Parts: sequence; C-alpha cells; structure tokens
Amino acid sequence: NDTIVQIQSKTGIGWVQIEMEQYKEALNWLYKAMHTSGNKKLYSNYGALYSNMASAYNSLGNEDSARHYINIAIKDARENENLLSLATALSMQAQIFIDHKKPLLAESPLNEALEIRKKLNDPFYTVFDMSSLAGYYAINKQPSKGIALCLEGIKLAKQRGLQSQLLMMYKAL
Repeated sequence: NDTIVQIQSKTGIGWVQIEMEQYKEALNWLYKAMHTSGNKKLYSNYGALYSNMASAYNSLGNEDSARHYINIAIKDARENENLLSLATALSMQAQIFIDHKKPLLAESPLNEALEIRKKLNDPFYTVFDMSSLAGYYAINKQPSKGIALCLEGIKLAKQRGLQSQLLMMYKAL
C-alpha cells in the first residue's frame, strides 16, 4: 500500500523494458506509474519517470513527446535542486537533440551535465559524460576539444580504477 514504492516499481519495470528495447511496453508501465496517484506532489521530484518517458518516446522517434517529458524532468529537477536527476535529464535532452538532427542544441546540456557530475564528485558518470561530450565534439568537427576531454577522462578513469569507463574514453578518443 506504499504509493511511492508502487510508482518507483512501475518506473523501474518501464526502465527495464527500455533496456530490452521494448519501448511501447515501457510506456505502458511508465503511464501506469504516472497514474498511480492523483497527488501530483509525489511526482514533482521524481525525474526518473519523466526522463524514462522521454527516452522511450525518443527511441520511438517521437520528438515532440520526448521533448515534452524531458522538459518536465529538467524543470522539476531545477525546482527541487535535484542535481542527480538534472544531470541525467540534461544528458537525455542532448541525446534527443542529436537524434533529431539538432546537434547544435546539444552542446549546452552536455556541458551542464558534466559540470554537475563534477560538482557531485561522481567519477563514474563524470567520465561517462566526458565521453559523451567528446563524441559530440568529434561528430561536430571540434576534434581538439574532444581530444582534450578524452585525455582528461582517461586520466580520471585511471586514477579511480574505472576500467569500463576507460574503455569508453579510448573509444571516444
């Protein structure tokens, strides 16, 4: 009978469906999560739901819905000063821009997400975001920025023993 746990569980099932590339089924679960309670305050600081909805819609090629839900996630995260959710949502927003052929809009959220990860002292996702931003620079003809970021990310990954992230940085390089 715990409404918050029900919302989180349904969102979690939706996320698993996204990971299995079953996007329509994911949306079914995410909408179930969204309609678990009529009390909208329960959702105001739960960016995972809206970020996952944006991700599923983005994977289905529905830019309008993807942007709608990622904007909710970003707005809620900013209002609640939830930096972890904000960094995740900004990274997803950048991916939406890239996937829908608006790459120039992606640089700002990628940079902001990286700065938040550094502020949170989260080396795993700092390196992850560095590789994303470096990949962005590579695709958008800014190799010197990408190389510098890769070298910084490789150094951090080695210092922190982040082997999986180290491989990601070498790939981006």
